[in-house]
Amino acid sequence: MLKIEDIDSAYPDDIFMYPTGFEDCIIGVYEEKMILVLDADKIIEKLINEEGMSSTDAIEHFHFNIEGSKGEGFPIYVKTKIL
Repeated sequence: MLKIEDIDSAYPDDIFMYPTGFEDCIIGVYEEKMILVLDADKIIEKLINEEGMSSTDAIEHFHFNIEGSKGEGFPIYVKTKIL
């Protein structure tokens, strides 16, 4: 598992943005833009398991409140499971 501390050590001159509490969902760095890549499915699973959301609520929350936050330096999210 990739840890934010390891990323910070490897890229000491860069500042990475990510949703707080989802550090364990980081799966890589997109070096062309120097932004983090996060696992969307793991975030949704975490919302269900740790926040007690239904799957429908977790998916909606992810799309509108996490993935929906856009701007320079914001991470990208990838699906790692095909439903």
